[in-house]
Amino acid sequence: MLNKKNNLPKIYENAKDYINWPGFPRGVSNEQAFVPTGMYLGWLIENDLISEYFLEETPKSELENFKKGNLSGPKIYKLWGGILMPYMLSEKGQKFSDYYFSTNPQEVGKYFFDYKNKLAKKLPNLFEAKDSQENYKKISKVINKRFKKWRKNNSQKKWWKFWE
Repeated sequence: MLNKKNNLPKIYENAKDYINWPGFPRGVSNEQAFVPTGMYLGWLIENDLISEYFLEETPKSELENFKKGNLSGPKIYKLWGGILMPYMLSEKGQKFSDYYFSTNPQEVGKYFFDYKNKLAKKLPNLFEAKDSQENYKKISKVINKRFKKWRKNNSQKKWWKFWE
């Protein structure tokens, strides 16, 4: 999948962009740059919205540790270099991410809005939310609601497409 503007591969997110950003909060560990998107990646893994390629390239022990709750999504995201790209996701995962996670300034997705409201509302910035099972469960509930709504809206055929 290419970015239409410059024919470069589409990237949903790159944690290093935050680490290298002059506005990245001082005093916050660079590890925290992996947390917001890592939580989302964890949800994608848990909901089987990742690609066969991702499954083949991620060590099985890491995926097993994630499913047991011994390894977080942000840690797996870091193993992938802190990059989330379409080829890592299933077709449905890509479509949902295009809708919900988009970081394109012209069509900002709702994920970061939800993340800030659920996990970082009382924090100075979204990078200070902890990588914890408790936080993961909180944001997962929000993503689940968004996913159900998205799936409902995308599964209803339009009346004029009755022949499909």
